[in-house]
Amino acid sequence: MVICEVQEYSDLTYRLYDYDRRDPNGKPRELHIGKAMEVIDFNSGTGGRVEPRPQLIVNRKLGEYLVDCPYFSTRKLS
Repeated sequence: MVICEVQEYSDLTYRLYDYDRRDPNGKPRELHIGKAMEVIDFNSGTGGRVEPRPQLIVNRKLGEYLVDCPYFSTRKLS
């Protein structure tokens, strides 16, 4: 099983859980559950199984594209 989490860079962080980490003053760090729930799209319909495509890589190693789109690609090299 391969699990990939693809993210877009942002200066914004909404914490849902923080493993009980503390700030410099020893207080639990703030969670942003309400704000996060407002921006999560649970009905996006994206995701699911992706069929790998065999591909001969430049260095002659056999690889598979796990994901390939206009914005990025991810390959598994054997």
